[in-house]
Amino acid sequence: MRLASRLLSLAVLSVMACVSTTGPNGDLTGTWAEVVQPNPGGGGVTLSLRTLGSTVTGTGQVCYLGGHCYPGAVSITGTNHGSFRLSLADGQGWTAVYAGAVVGHDRLQGLWTDDLGAGTIAFDRVQPSAVDP
Repeated sequence: MRLASRLLSLAVLSVMACVSTTGPNGDLTGTWAEVVQPNPGGGGVTLSLRTLGSTVTGTGQVCYLGGHCYPGAVSITGTNHGSFRLSLADGQGWTAVYAGAVVGHDRLQGLWTDDLGAGTIAFDRVQPSAVDP
């Protein structure tokens, strides 16, 4: 009985050690840059997010190969309930969805879906707080 109690205590402490304020339930507030291989043709995505409770809002910049960026900033709305789901729109018909979770320290990992298809991408937090999105 004593051994079972010690094992349970050890298991609880191990789980608690893995909990992080930047984990899946953590605050997504900050500026995030897409993790990409060096690309001489340009391209990449940045997200500036603010979290209030489980609601996420923000702005972003989406650039594809050749440096083609959508005009103006894209708007971002979504939720974070242990995993996040963000909807992006440019106000001119382009939309995308990014859904995933925080993995490791300051990294988002998820599935990006837009009119070109779907793929798994990651973002690293480059600034801990966003500028009023």
